[in-house]
Amino acid sequence: MKCQSGGRLSNRALLLGALGLLVAGAVAWFILREKGSMADQKLPQRIDAPLASQPSIRQAPPSSNKNPKKEVVLMRVAQIASTLNSPESDVAQDVSILETILREYRRQYQGNPSGENIEISAALMGDNDRGLGFIPKLGEHQINARGELIDRWGNPYFFHMESSTEMEIRSAGKDGEFYTEDDATSSPDAGG
Repeated sequence: MKCQSGGRLSNRALLLGALGLLVAGAVAWFILREKGSMADQKLPQRIDAPLASQPSIRQAPPSSNKNPKKEVVLMRVAQIASTLNSPESDVAQDVSILETILREYRRQYQGNPSGENIEISAALMGDNDRGLGFIPKLGEHQINARGELIDRWGNPYFFHMESSTEMEIRSAGKDGEFYTEDDATSSPDAGG
């Protein structure tokens, strides 16, 4: 009889132990799942497959950053910004690159950056509440001394926010005057 009782206690102990492990596993899964969903809100999202496999890059904040001690985490989309004003491309490709960068900004912030070129450029370089950089520190052939994004002729881009999900991007073109025949603009359906 003692053997059977001892066996029952042993079986109960095993059953309770297994149940305890099951509960502990469920709690651990729930906690990790919650941490994962919180991390998804704070970490950069992947955009294009070729860029997604490469890690984010950290850089010092731009000099115009309101919080100079805050480290900037470069988003993967920042890699294409270095090709702005490249001799191998044209102004239409430059505007397309800026559309892609703004599209990724909207994915992270559910809206466009606001302000004039200088404020928009600063927000894209990481001067935003989460320190996410959508463009890296660029050279003088892409950013002027004021901190404005410039086209291949050195003219600051004109950004016109049409809505929270649509932004017109305009290059004044070679003549340096807006709303003339040589202007390059973003496509009207580039909001996304």
